[in-house]
Amino acid sequence: MLAPTGDACTLPANLRERLEAAFERGAGHGLLELGIREVGTALPVEFAYWRDFAGRYVTALCTSLQPGATGAAAVSAIETPSLKALVELASAAPPMPGGEYLNADVLAGLWGTLKRLAAPNSPMRSKLCRNS
Repeated sequence: MLAPTGDACTLPANLRERLEAAFERGAGHGLLELGIREVGTALPVEFAYWRDFAGRYVTALCTSLQPGATGAAAVSAIETPSLKALVELASAAPPMPGGEYLNADVLAGLWGTLKRLAAPNSPMRSKLCRNS
């Protein structure tokens, strides 16, 4: 998902290695790594774009969970952003390799990937929200 660019070299080695390892597992894993662990990190603009996208999902999930909520209903309550919002997000993307293919459908698919990774039976779930 994130193609190597000159900006990747500007990341500290430990961050670069962690992101590479996460994205090797899949786009959703890489996005969650950005959206969970790099919220306050100064990043090159294309990394910041994807961090903010994933952070939007993590925030929606963590703020919507009711204490003790379990099961698929807790995750399914997180709706995919509207088509209008996805179009706006896609049009706000910074220049990046492959950016010409970024559109609302791609973002909706990535949102669905995040949702699957947040499923209650997913090993990633424990990393998402402290109370989930």
